[in-house]
Amino acid sequence: MKELIGELRTHVDRIALVVNRVSDGLPPEIGQAIEEAGLELIAVLPEDPGMMGLEVKGTPLTGLPTESPLRKGVLELAGKLGLA
Repeated sequence: MKELIGELRTHVDRIALVVNRVSDGLPPEIGQAIEEAGLELIAVLPEDPGMMGLEVKGTPLTGLPTESPLRKGVLELAGKLGLA
């Protein structure tokens, strides 16, 4: 995406990466690849088994319990992006 944006000469203020559905933390080799690519990693969102049930029902993420690590991570991400 970063290269495509440059090729298309499109103006983008910020390019940031969110890694989703991570279990047991981000593997070091993935972190290294992100760093080598020069990407800004702004969030690593954990896998949440409760999300599958919500997806089937068409219920939004806010249907997760308030203590859910995924819900907390998304709210933190929204704050970083100035959306919350």
